[in-house]
Amino acid sequence: MKQGFALIDLLVSIAISGIMSIAIFTILFQIQKSEEVIVKTINTSMQAALISERMQKDFNGLFSPVLMPPKPEAPKNNDQVIEEPAPNEPKIAKIWYSENTQINGLEVLKEVSFITCNPLQVYNSNRPRVVRIIYRLASDLQAPDSLTLSRQESLDLDYNQSVLQAATQSFVLAEGLRAVNLAYFYQEEIDQDQAEITEQFPRYIILKLSIWEDASHQNYQDYEFWFYVPSAQKDQDKQDTQEQDESK
Repeated sequence: MKQGFALIDLLVSIAISGIMSIAIFTILFQIQKSEEVIVKTINTSMQAALISERMQKDFNGLFSPVLMPPKPEAPKNNDQVIEEPAPNEPKIAKIWYSENTQINGLEVLKEVSFITCNPLQVYNSNRPRVVRIIYRLASDLQAPDSLTLSRQESLDLDYNQSVLQAATQSFVLAEGLRAVNLAYFYQEEIDQDQAEITEQFPRYIILKLSIWEDASHQNYQDYEFWFYVPSAQKDQDKQDTQEQDESK
């Protein structure tokens, strides 16, 4: 009697092979899908971290510069006394400025501008440490549902003069954004002599980002970052007070 595989044995082996093949392909599909999700998450996370790091450095240098008025001319005759006019302190337009707008049905940041002492570092180049920063959010011309965030750095501290340099001094910081929002929290500190609020800049800033995961613009990731904005003068006064208490 010849020995061999019966028909039932072949059918069982084919069925088992089919089940194993389906299981293997399912696992491979899930691995590939998970890999795509991980890659998208890493890309959006890196983009969000880049925006957050740059904004944090800029916000850490927030301050209001004080421009000294020109000195009056000395009298030519020593016997002649010329009454000095009241000094007119030079003004800087929009030391701190922020504005929102509506894009694609969402309320998003349109522009935020301020003065900082943490500009981009350029090696082998001597540059002033004080610059005007302007962040702008605009629609992407190639993808209407996507937004681009640009950053402008100008050596002219006046806002009106810096805007004129936007075409040559700005660069795109991030693309593929769905929304960018900033929320500001002010710490109201009362000056006892003047009896008014002396806080000029926000002490806490919340950055909210919404970034598209891919070019299809079907899914997006949301991120939120908190920034603490130090006040140089008040922090220095606090440090001096602590040092005086320790020395007693």
